[in-house]
Amino acid sequence: MLFEYHGQAPSNPYFKEGKEWNSTSSNTNTYILTSKEFDPKQFDEKLVEFVEKHYSKEETETERFVTQPLSSIHFDEEYGAYSRTIPKEFLYALAAIALFLVLTACINFINLATAQAANRAKEIGVRKAIGAQSSQLIVQFMLEIALITFVSIIASLAIAEIMFILLEDILGYRLILDLLNDLPSIGFLTVLFLVVSFTSGFYPSILLSKMNAILALKSKITTKTNSGGLSLRKGLIVFQFALSQFLIIGTLIVDAQMEFFSKKKLGFETQAVINSGLPDQDDTKRERFREIMLQSPHISGITFAISQPTGNSNSFSNINYAPLDSKNSYHANFKFCDEYYMDFFDLELIAGQKIHKIDSFPTEILINRKLADLMGFKDNYQAVIGEKLVTGVGGDKKVIGVVENFHTQSLEDDIDYTVLIYLPSVFYSFSIKISSLDQIKSGISHFEESWEKVYPEHVLDYEFYDQELKERYETEQSITSLMRIFSLISILIGCLGLYGLISFIAINRTKEIGVRKVLGASVLSILGIFSKEILTLTVIAFVIASPLAFYVMNEWLSGYTYHIDIGYEFFALSFIMTLVIALVTISHRSITTAMLNPAKTLKDE
Repeated sequence: MLFEYHGQAPSNPYFKEGKEWNSTSSNTNTYILTSKEFDPKQFDEKLVEFVEKHYSKEETETERFVTQPLSSIHFDEEYGAYSRTIPKEFLYALAAIALFLVLTACINFINLATAQAANRAKEIGVRKAIGAQSSQLIVQFMLEIALITFVSIIASLAIAEIMFILLEDILGYRLILDLLNDLPSIGFLTVLFLVVSFTSGFYPSILLSKMNAILALKSKITTKTNSGGLSLRKGLIVFQFALSQFLIIGTLIVDAQMEFFSKKKLGFETQAVINSGLPDQDDTKRERFREIMLQSPHISGITFAISQPTGNSNSFSNINYAPLDSKNSYHANFKFCDEYYMDFFDLELIAGQKIHKIDSFPTEILINRKLADLMGFKDNYQAVIGEKLVTGVGGDKKVIGVVENFHTQSLEDDIDYTVLIYLPSVFYSFSIKISSLDQIKSGISHFEESWEKVYPEHVLDYEFYDQELKERYETEQSITSLMRIFSLISILIGCLGLYGLISFIAINRTKEIGVRKVLGASVLSILGIFSKEILTLTVIAFVIASPLAFYVMNEWLSGYTYHIDIGYEFFALSFIMTLVIALVTISHRSITTAMLNPAKTLKDE
């Protein structure tokens, strides 16, 4: 089980010599190795007593500590133990899509197999004439389909190995398929083999085995007389295309949301900024490093802080303002930074003065506009200067300035109440700014040389800030890439199903088309017959998929404080794409049927 307590060393005055329990830091986690007899519920009850002991009466109504299993921290977003989590619902959604794709593949096989039933009519007639039983034919057809399924699984394993290489960039790690040492995978493939073989083979086997031997030998068997009509087939095609349109709409919306993330202004400068971790909090080394770095004309600035404005390290503490007279517990994101931080990131000062260097424990702070508004100074920010704010970081602090709002978390969350404060003991990172983009190479070279002079015993690791910000949306980027892949697979499978349906229609309407041509119908008018069928199915699929896609994607977007609006263009584009793909798919089979010689199609043996 995992119990999280966030904080710094007890000796740090930031935590009042270990007596302060009102602050949290994303840098610190506590893990507890438990025995099999450990009872999480009983332990959580003890933690309630712990809170009652260390918190005020008002705070006990909102503050709590709980245990969390180590196995759930990557799926549970409530506690924010890690900066990136994957909701289990997303994994279930991927599994559901995969299941739907397997089902549609089985449906397509049924459609294609029954559409080609007439081609095996004479074979079936001969076998029945020499005494073959229906059960023997069923076994033969089922074995044929089982063999096809087995070969397909072998081929899929080879394709999977290739896909694992391609998916490494999307997932962030390499998947490995080791069947010899992976019994669950062997079991899964065995079940998949049996289910797919039975699902896709049972109906065609029954259909073919029940053919009338005399009619089969005369080639008078048609799929129409043995398949139960077109309604079921059309329903299955509608289902496939509804799934395809759902995935296309979802992909378009996720793409648009990611584009919105990349273009939205965050309230601070990110271009040509490089971030790195600070090895220690030695003031002398830090200032020497700053001095050496700024000797180069390729470096225009350097700042030290707990983290960047939108960084992976965040420190939250309780705050209060007496005139609010509120029982609510407010928390602010404390950005510990040096006196160059605001100018470096181009943070806008609305009122008062900027952060400045002090030698004692800080008693002065800057607050963001959102916090000033909470305190009751909206549109009168100069008046908040000099006010006292109660904090969990070393007691009361005097407000000396107000800074414009900027994002401290991802765009999934609202802007925090934010406090800027000078406190070198918690400077864990630094940022440098290259003078211009064309001097990146020279700037990095000087950066590496300066590091070797001051911190030779430590390995240098750095990252460009704009790239780091993009990585904060790694989950969304993975969702986008996976949805593109699933959409493509769904479209391909849907096209196969559509081709099977058109083949089925063409076989049953061959003589009708021959009669139409004799009566003067053109090829284009005959193509219109097939196109009308497909247009109708596409519209029905669109009507089914659109509201479902709107609901699901609207729920997904609602998880982000800042998001796009779902407009009609996503649905229109999806419909047009699906319709074009469908028409291209049926064109070959339709044209071939329309071009047949009526003399051959109307001939009766």
